[in-house]
Amino acid sequence: IGKKPVTVRDKVGRIYVLYEDTSSTHLKRFDVEGNEDTAFEKAIKDALPSGTTIGNIDNIAIDMDDNCIFLFNNQTVYCCKEKEEDHSFEFLGHAAFPSGTPTLNVTAAAAYNDVLFVVDGNTLYACGFEFGGEFKSLKFESQATSKPLPKLRSHLKFANYLPECTGLFADDDGVYCLLREQKLIDGNLYALGQLVRYTYSGSDLT
Repeated sequence: IGKKPVTVRDKVGRIYVLYEDTSSTHLKRFDVEGNEDTAFEKAIKDALPSGTTIGNIDNIAIDMDDNCIFLFNNQTVYCCKEKEEDHSFEFLGHAAFPSGTPTLNVTAAAAYNDVLFVVDGNTLYACGFEFGGEFKSLKFESQATSKPLPKLRSHLKFANYLPECTGLFADDDGVYCLLREQKLIDGNLYALGQLVRYTYSGSDLT
């Protein structure tokens, strides 16, 4: 089983799809009418550091405030931004996301207003970033803020049933987490869903 497809959109409504087929991983972009931008995948590949391929990428987020694209490879985050004049991509740097875990398995991600939100397992992280230094490299704050995602059922018999975050979206009002719990028990499949919104103060997720 390959990785699940990941979809995000940018501030002009274009859709980005990261998916895996039988032979390789692809990152495609489509306009609002569903037409593929056939030059996109090569353009963003060319911007990444030597030796980094789309096959290394696990997840993607786009800051809808400025259309920066964040690509995840475990704890390493790459950032690119499209140039308006020729639609090539400028590489803005890479850095390790400061989650405090030895490895990071990003299952959902979002970015807005210089804050990157990621989910690893049952934990939501938020961390501010900037582009600083002589080469405007990507820099994260020294420590990410974290919050366990809520269980969808509070009864003790469901204590070990942890939700899966299947999507994140961030805007001026906070970050929205789409949660799912799905189980197959005695041949019966059930699923529960919930949408949870957190606000981020710079030091706390509420």
